[in-house]
Amino acid sequence: MTSGLYNFSDLSEFWDESEFWDEYVGDPLALWAPKKLVDMAVANSPLFQPGS
Repeated sequence: MTSGLYNFSDLSEFWDESEFWDEYVGDPLALWAPKKLVDMAVANSPLFQPGS
């Protein structure tokens, strides 16, 4: 991944994201609003500069 965005799936902290899991388990087929997904992605610092 070269976007620099926080990569939830490769990190152990991903499994501790209770807000995400509470919503997902509550309705695994729900459609997620694009803004909600972007907010989750940018809530953490980038891991590296985009494009690097």
